[in-house]
Amino acid sequence: MNYDPLTDYMIFRLSFLVLASVAALFLSQINNHSGIRSGRYGASFQQIEAKEEEDDDKFTDKLSEEAERVTRKTKQDSTPEIQINTVSEMEILHNLIKELEKKRLVVEGKSLQLYALKQQQSYFAQLGRRLEEKMADIEMLNDTVHSLQDEINKLKEEMRQAKSTERQLGRHGKEYDRGIAVEN
Repeated sequence: MNYDPLTDYMIFRLSFLVLASVAALFLSQINNHSGIRSGRYGASFQQIEAKEEEDDDKFTDKLSEEAERVTRKTKQDSTPEIQINTVSEMEILHNLIKELEKKRLVVEGKSLQLYALKQQQSYFAQLGRRLEEKMADIEMLNDTVHSLQDEINKLKEEMRQAKSTERQLGRHGKEYDRGIAVEN
């Protein structure tokens, strides 16, 4: 077989497409995870993201090295044996692309998990605020109950004093009546 510049061009375009896809995935991961890095769980999320980014960087480097190697070999050689190697290298690139897609799906799953955790954190914070409000209401009602109990005790004391005064007046009234009756 003869050297085919169209094959070189297609391989070059495929390599460029793979590199662009990797770069786009990397940027989307950065954008997806930028809002999740704060809060109580921020440190562990950052550790997970750092590990994922390190793995992705290694994979991206491996993929770009492979694409460069395929491009260089294709440009240098034009023998049928090299074209056979190019086909197998294209299969390797295809497999690497599939692996990258699987990694992207895993990262999306983890991103959804992180989002769910953030939603739970928000929900728990809201429950905490509602609990504090209810506790304040309970404290206010307890204060009202104590105030009413104090008022009841004061009224009972006034009633006792009124009864005592009534008894004393009743005794004085009987004595007064007896004194008037004796005078007549």
